[in-house]
Amino acid sequence: KDWIIDGYADITTFGANKRNLGGELKDKPLITLQTYLRYAAAPGTELAAGLRHYSGGESRIAGVDQGDKIKTTAILLTASYWMDGKTQLMANWGRDLKTENGFKTSNNIELRAVRVF
Repeated sequence: KDWIIDGYADITTFGANKRNLGGELKDKPLITLQTYLRYAAAPGTELAAGLRHYSGGESRIAGVDQGDKIKTTAILLTASYWMDGKTQLMANWGRDLKTENGFKTSNNIELRAVRVF
């Protein structure tokens, strides 16, 4: 049985929208940090718990700050199973712990099937 720690960092950039009705729209980059502690419960089966944090994405319209910086921290739980070498089933559950300037998710459930070819 193995324990694995994953960490991810991501920066999303946005282009300027010069055709916005109120003036040129520009967004600052959105930074995402994510970490997981994964446990290999059996061959092909993993359980994981993690945290994800988004920050940034502030908008400016016609040079005026909109005061809409996004800050969200979420907890995530995942279970995955490789049925064979090419098919994976995954279930994810998540909940936002803290949200500023966005919708707070109280429960998020995702079911995913992946076929590698």
